[in-house]
Amino acid sequence: MAASNEINSVIKACEIIACIVDGTHGISEISRKLGHNKTTVFKILNSFVTKGFVTKDPVTRKYYIGPFLQNMTVDLMSVHQMLEQCAIDEMKDLCARVEETVALQIPQGARRFVVCAVQHKSGLNFFAKTGLGGPLFVGPASKIMLSQYSDKDLNTLLDRMGYQPFLEFTPENKKALISDVNKAKKLGYSTSFGKHAQPGTGAIAVPIRNYSGPVALGVAGVEASIKRKKKFLIENLKVSAEIISRRLSDV
Repeated sequence: MAASNEINSVIKACEIIACIVDGTHGISEISRKLGHNKTTVFKILNSFVTKGFVTKDPVTRKYYIGPFLQNMTVDLMSVHQMLEQCAIDEMKDLCARVEETVALQIPQGARRFVVCAVQHKSGLNFFAKTGLGGPLFVGPASKIMLSQYSDKDLNTLLDRMGYQPFLEFTPENKKALISDVNKAKKLGYSTSFGKHAQPGTGAIAVPIRNYSGPVALGVAGVEASIKRKKKFLIENLKVSAEIISRRLSDV
């Protein structure tokens, strides 16, 4: 029982960090989003503040990622610098061709990590920052990354993470998620429309090969635009993915 309580406390702590990363900074908002009582959230956040994991704004009383976790993000950026160098020029070309925001993502624990992004001047700010992104089980980039694991490794990963649907549009169980991942693997791409934090958005992602781990190259934009250009976007994404994959194989 004690071990179970400790695991639950760790999960709650990770969920709270994830909320802050996603832009939810107040105790009341975090409490409502996660379904935890305010006292529990307050105690965990105070512990994080003392360790430098998060900081508290003395005026607004809101919480933000602290220097310790920021330094971890910087370290991750350094580790994947070669990936960015191989991809960034082609990503800029892709952005200019398709006129949508382009991003390169990898898995990091139970979340997505944005290695680099190219924001189109006429698009919405879908990838404002590099660093930790949304949950690994949400969106086409996630399914593309998960599709790059073997069946055995994917099952092990999902079992260790204890997959649970936490939004109305996430797969209802592990079996449904694996079905979506296998579909993405077969097609060589994954799409999502109207299933993001911002209503009315769409995204498409394809895999990058020849790296040390799973990588997804994707575009995101206004849902109507992504739907209208779907075939064009998939074709261009696959061309760019192949170019980046060849560059990685030459490194």
